[in-house]
Amino acid sequence: MRVLLFDIDGTLVLSGGAGMRAMDDAFAEIYGIRGAAASVKPDGHTDPGIVIDMLAASLGRAPEAGEVERVIDRYLASLQAKLGTTHEVRVLPGVHTALESARRRGDVLGLATGNVERGARLKLTRAGLWDYFGFGGFAGADGDRVALTRRGVEAGFATAGRQLPVVVIGDTPRDVAAARGVGARVVAVATGRHSVAELRQTGADAVVETLERLDQALEQLDQALEQLG
Repeated sequence: MRVLLFDIDGTLVLSGGAGMRAMDDAFAEIYGIRGAAASVKPDGHTDPGIVIDMLAASLGRAPEAGEVERVIDRYLASLQAKLGTTHEVRVLPGVHTALESARRRGDVLGLATGNVERGARLKLTRAGLWDYFGFGGFAGADGDRVALTRRGVEAGFATAGRQLPVVVIGDTPRDVAAARGVGARVVAVATGRHSVAELRQTGADAVVETLERLDQALEQLDQALEQLG
């Protein structure tokens, strides 16, 4: 048994840019500025971190108290509308097989995602995946990816009732760095914007083209640990 913590965007699903368009809508509604999201690279980022970067790029300042939360509230309303109408959520190759296989093994399945919890629920419910995950580490107001990953680890241990090996699965260098920040192993998957070659440069324990090869990657990690032991 192990705790598996999955990223969402680019790892489990693609939502056709709904998230960043919803962020842009929120910013335009509150500040009257359209196109602010274009200044931010979202890969591996957190929802609050994106807002912080948008404020810096467009208004040249840090957020005031409660400001990030205000933008996130408007973002979530826009995201819900987009996911319900104009944007499809596409489940990435191998996801269903990987999750079912992990469930049969008895692995403890959770999330470590830069989405705030309600955003994660909206996307994964739309994709039919939410019920696979009993817990998660979600983005906090500080936008700290290591901190949210640590929350996912702690929730995984609480769910399992004991400490278990932890593997983070994500599609960006930020996922790899966050896993390292909490002492977890990490499998990088090239279904987002980063290629296999780019992800190998991050020092991930394993890199796969799609989650169709997740089981083999996990088996290799286990074998490597046995050899070290």
